[in-house]
Amino acid sequence: MSELQCEVSIPTAREMIAIGAGLLIDVRQAFELELEGHIPGAVHVPLFTFKNSLGKPLDQDEQEMLDAEEPDRKNAAMFVMDLNKLYFAKERPCFLCLCNSGRRSLYAAKLLSDLGYTHSYSVRGGWRDWRSPDHAAPEFLPAGILDAREGVAAA
Repeated sequence: MSELQCEVSIPTAREMIAIGAGLLIDVRQAFELELEGHIPGAVHVPLFTFKNSLGKPLDQDEQEMLDAEEPDRKNAAMFVMDLNKLYFAKERPCFLCLCNSGRRSLYAAKLLSDLGYTHSYSVRGGWRDWRSPDHAAPEFLPAGILDAREGVAAA
């Protein structure tokens, strides 16, 4: 992974989604969503499926969890076409990746960035923090103003 790891805070991610500036991509596995819940409106693309579709090597554990064949160029092309549909058809310039704790989502954001989706970020703290009472969705989000302290942070 690159030295530059970009994250957004949960309040910033929520505001970006509310004003239409971000699309949430949940990279958790299907069983995690079944056990822990999902976020309405999020696009579910498990990280292992994501990596597999792009032809990235999976380790043995990932391959067993995914139980999939090796991808071919057509799979990768179709996956990128689907990403483009999400990116351009919905006019949402930022991809906001979320996993359980924030580690897999950093990797997913890096993969997206490497594909040219330069405004791809990981939601800091992941699902665990997203559902905590400290980060509950506010009743009202001010339109268009992102707090610089809570905004995009490069580590």
